[in-house]
Amino acid sequence: MSVVLNGNTYAVSDFVGDDGRGYAEIFTATGLQTFPESIFTDMLAELASAATVLSVSPGAAGGFLRSNGSAWVRVSDIDIQGTLTVTGNVGIGQAAGSSALEVTEASSGTNLCVFTNSHNASPFGPVIDYSAAAPNGTSNAFLTCEDNSATRFSLRSNGGLANFSANNVNLASDERLKDKHGRTASTWDAIKGLEVWDYRYKEKPDGRMLTGIMAQHTHKVAPRLFAEQGVKDGYHGINEYDLQMYGLRALQEAQHRIEALEDEVSQLKAA
Repeated sequence: MSVVLNGNTYAVSDFVGDDGRGYAEIFTATGLQTFPESIFTDMLAELASAATVLSVSPGAAGGFLRSNGSAWVRVSDIDIQGTLTVTGNVGIGQAAGSSALEVTEASSGTNLCVFTNSHNASPFGPVIDYSAAAPNGTSNAFLTCEDNSATRFSLRSNGGLANFSANNVNLASDERLKDKHGRTASTWDAIKGLEVWDYRYKEKPDGRMLTGIMAQHTHKVAPRLFAEQGVKDGYHGINEYDLQMYGLRALQEAQHRIEALEDEVSQLKAA
């Protein structure tokens, strides 16, 4: 039989592959295209001669192809072996929308989607790449997480995070996860020696004045605060959590010194 797609007529044949699965072949102008037969089984069995696919709509038990303007052919449990190229927008669990991909899941207690990398040596996760622009600002977010009342988390295009930070939790603070090496020594001189600067990022669009420390100088004063590994393009960084703990340790030392001075003053007044 033949199938008409977007005004073009293609020959269709079905066969059983070496893996025992049923497949359908469509001969197009660009060559032979092979699909799992589940897409076309009902169409091959029920439709005669040419069929025109007009639209795609979701169904209760899977997607449906509308043929000849009236008949519906169910498409479900599609197992794609290899690559799939789609021209146009895609909707999963809903009609295609204005975005390239829109996914809807309405079941309670069900994840919207799961990405699994099963490589046992060097796995990587998803990459969001603005390949033709560098917004580097507070808009054009790489990732936005929101509910029906507010935006809860935003990974901004300038690399900053916007979230309800008072809710942050360090999940690795449990004592049972740590091999303790003793109380932290004095950080008084390290904190006193850090140079705090006002600065602007050279690539900062809004030109906002910022305050912070410089990685290279920090490496000289407090090497444990210096971070280099994993930073793109060889730029250096700061271990910010360690910096906070250095500050806390120095504050404790300051409290001890103040209390000792207060004791001396009290003794002098009593003399």
